[in-house]
Amino acid sequence: MKKKVVIYGCGFHGRAVFRKCAQLKNKFDIVAWIDNDKKKINKSLFNKKIYLPNKLRKIKFDSIIISGREIDLKIKQIKKIVTNTKFLFWGNKEIKPSKKKILKRDKSLKIILKYVLSVLEKEKINYWIDSSALLTIFRKDNLSIRSDFDISIEKKYMGKIRKLFKSNKFFYFHQLKIYKSKIKLFFTSKNDIRLYEPAVVDLCFQDFSKKKYIFNYLNPKKKFLKKFFKKFKYIKYQNLNFKIPFESEKYLKSLYGNWKLRKNFYSNNLARKKPYLHQPFIK
Repeated sequence: MKKKVVIYGCGFHGRAVFRKCAQLKNKFDIVAWIDNDKKKINKSLFNKKIYLPNKLRKIKFDSIIISGREIDLKIKQIKKIVTNTKFLFWGNKEIKPSKKKILKRDKSLKIILKYVLSVLEKEKINYWIDSSALLTIFRKDNLSIRSDFDISIEKKYMGKIRKLFKSNKFFYFHQLKIYKSKIKLFFTSKNDIRLYEPAVVDLCFQDFSKKKYIFNYLNPKKKFLKKFFKKFKYIKYQNLNFKIPFESEKYLKSLYGNWKLRKNFYSNNLARKKPYLHQPFIK
């Protein structure tokens, strides 16, 4: 008998859960999504309606599937709403796409990266591969294995970047207005989101105006020692040349601690509570 499930969160990890459930359609029947972002409520993703968690009492289900970040906080929230709830915890291992789909996403990502990196180099814009993208390279993972690929750029180039790029037949270039009139710039590949997650390249603008630290334009809580960005080098990986901080391993340690340790679940205290949805909803 199929298990009726609700998926917590309709972001990157939740969508990965949906695809896995679709593969196991004889075992799981997805009845709804729950999400804390009020802007998503009463909309649909993959023809399944999205509700706030406090509506769980009105939904008939057997289990809630939880994935992604901050597992403990999600459990605590749900237990305040409904008692005797059964949970299924799906980490990175459980939601990992098939090799075929990873390679398809890799191919889409490489098309974006080749173009973007060539333009940044040609225009002599100060940029570097950052955060989880840098982690991906040093762990020798598939380039597209994480939710997005981060390229940091000095904030003074933002106006120029907005004029340099536009969408084409391979990818979309997004200029998304968000809180406090700030703008989020990112690329997404053009593919069927039901089959595999579109490749995403995030342009992360960094403010160099302070003496000791640089600060993230969209999330000032994220600050990094400026010393890591005074000198850079190039590294070749997956037939692409990536510009990275000269002391990348020390930088990764400052970000992640033991960056070589692979976790099935993880937390990020500095992450935005309402992450950006890189893909539109599908009615």
